[in-house]
Amino acid sequence: MKVMKKGIVGLFAVMLVFTVVQVAMAEECERCEHKGEWKEKHKDNKDTLAQELGLTEEQRVQMKALREDGKGDREAGRAAQEAINEKLRNEINKYDADSAKIQALIEESVNLHRGAMEMRVEKVAAVKKILSEEQFKVLQEKKESMKEGKGERRKEMKERFKGKLREGMGRGSHGEGDDII
Repeated sequence: MKVMKKGIVGLFAVMLVFTVVQVAMAEECERCEHKGEWKEKHKDNKDTLAQELGLTEEQRVQMKALREDGKGDREAGRAAQEAINEKLRNEINKYDADSAKIQALIEESVNLHRGAMEMRVEKVAAVKKILSEEQFKVLQEKKESMKEGKGERRKEMKERFKGKLREGMGRGSHGEGDDII
């Protein structure tokens, strides 16, 4: 039972972190005047990357088709994961939570993640078929440098939202020393 409680508390903590990140990302997107501006700004990144990789027009078309093809699957997977998370939150928050139901929801979530990982592997294999070995190496290097920059942006975002968490979401909103769980 202790393991179950630790698992539930851990899962709740992960869901809380995801919620905070989503709020932060939503606020970040609101900086752009409207979605069209955001899309236009980030469209340049795709063009720059295509130039850095030296993509032919055929490769550009194939990469775009690959991106568009997976878009619906990603959105459906994200919606399904949100639904599972909501069911899980609701069950966890019940006083008489059904541990079997919680375990089933966790298993469903794990299976969804497994499917997403399999799709990701398939996508990488498809990209390898489109790009030359040298282009793929350049792409991997670019992804690594973007990952490093992402870590820095995350640190900045954490600092920026640190005070906001205390004001409205964390322990401070429930009184000094009060915990939700």
